[in-house]
Amino acid sequence: MSRVAVLWNPDAINKKALQATKDAAERLDVTVTSYEVRNISDFGPAFSSISTETDDGMIVFSDGLTYARRQDFIDFAARAHLPTMYGSRESVDDGGLISYGVNLAAIYRRAATFVDKILKGANPGDLPIEQPAILELVVNIRTAKAIGLSISEKFLLRADEVIE
Repeated sequence: MSRVAVLWNPDAINKKALQATKDAAERLDVTVTSYEVRNISDFGPAFSSISTETDDGMIVFSDGLTYARRQDFIDFAARAHLPTMYGSRESVDDGGLISYGVNLAAIYRRAATFVDKILKGANPGDLPIEQPAILELVVNIRTAKAIGLSISEKFLLRADEVIE
């Protein structure tokens, strides 16, 4: 892979995340093409540009918009036979190739603990701020086969879940 398209919403994603992606890509000698998607009307032009460029893969940063419209990204990636990485496992459950990100179910379970404490009288301002503790790698083998991509056994062994 020498070029990767990154779709992200600058209204929701910190630019430091994009820069970290660019820095990592540079160390791997991969060129990053950034596409800002602030609303649904930005999808078409981004997809059109990606289709005409020579991008070898795509990364979709997860936020409210890209999560809610994840099927648009999944469908485009499938039509373009473009290996794509998402920030939410639900994208892979819905037919995306790979996700690496927080486990939303674990976050919701942890949030319930905080709600319980608040309902029992704790002051919300006194509760600690926590970062997500669980990140997971999920791979959809059906999607890999559909786009003609083989994934090494070594990589699959690192995945937290493989959808077959």
